[in-house]
Amino acid sequence: MPMNRTAPNILIKDLHGQSFNLANFDIPDKLIISFAGTWCTPCLEEIAEFSRLKEKEPKIEIILIFLDEDVAKIAAFQAEHKIPFLILHDAYKAAARRYEIAKGGEARLPATFVLDKKKKVVFQTNGFTTESLSRLKTVLGVKE
Repeated sequence: MPMNRTAPNILIKDLHGQSFNLANFDIPDKLIISFAGTWCTPCLEEIAEFSRLKEKEPKIEIILIFLDEDVAKIAAFQAEHKIPFLILHDAYKAAARRYEIAKGGEARLPATFVLDKKKKVVFQTNGFTTESLSRLKTVLGVKE
C-alpha cells in the first residue's frame, strides 16, 4: 500500500460481536494496526513490544486484527497473554484484502501499519525484526 495514502476503512467485529468502524474512530496521536494470528510467534513478540511502547507513549492507540477463524481461540489467546488492546476478528480476511496483505493466499504476519490523526498510512511493515521495531519507534517518536 502506498505511503501517505488514506487508510482503507475497516468495518469488522470485535471478539464480542460489536461492530468496529475505523471511519468513526478518533485517533488522538498515532494508531498502530497490526494483523496477526494466534499461530504466529513473531506476532506475539511484536505484541509484547507494543505493550512496552504503550507504557512509554500512552497516546498511541493499538488495534490488533486477528485472521483466525475461531473467535474462542482468539479470546483464549488474549486471556493467556494478557493482551490489553482492542482485538478485531477478520476471519474472512476482508480487512486484510483492503490493506493488501492477503493477496492470493496466506498473509505474511504480522503486517503492521501506523496511521496519523488524519488516517494516512505513515508506516508499514511485514514481519517482525529488530530493524522494523526500530523504524516503528522512530515513526512514533519513541526514544530507545
